[in-house]
Amino acid sequence: MLNQKRSRIYKIWALITAIIFFAGGIILGFVFKTTEYTGSGLFSTPMAEQHFNWSLMFILWFSAILPVLSLYAIYIHLDNQEQMLVYLKSICPAEIPTAAYHPASKHISTQQAPSNTVWQCKICGTENTADSTVCSKCGWSAQPEK
Repeated sequence: MLNQKRSRIYKIWALITAIIFFAGGIILGFVFKTTEYTGSGLFSTPMAEQHFNWSLMFILWFSAILPVLSLYAIYIHLDNQEQMLVYLKSICPAEIPTAAYHPASKHISTQQAPSNTVWQCKICGTENTADSTVCSKCGWSAQPEK
């Protein structure tokens, strides 16, 4: 169900709309016929003939262009977005860990592996050289007392 493309819904609706307007134009052309009067001379009797309503059919067909093209444009756009998501997931399948985000500073922190040349004081946060056992700022001892 998750792999199903949701953009296809708009393609189906565009096709259904086009079919409805196409068939509706033909049906309404037969239902609402035009009347043509002939024989309006001095010695002839006027006769009314009903014909297929071509203008109504074409009006319905042309009025269907905008909704059908709109639905199809939405389909094209969403299909492109779905293809991009698949492509991006193939490039970067791993999720970015949420621990790398520091909410206080509102930016992604660049956490590096601790190096062997420095250590950070647990009290004040000052970085000290690896050969020192006492913090240079607050005097906290990194070695446990015996």
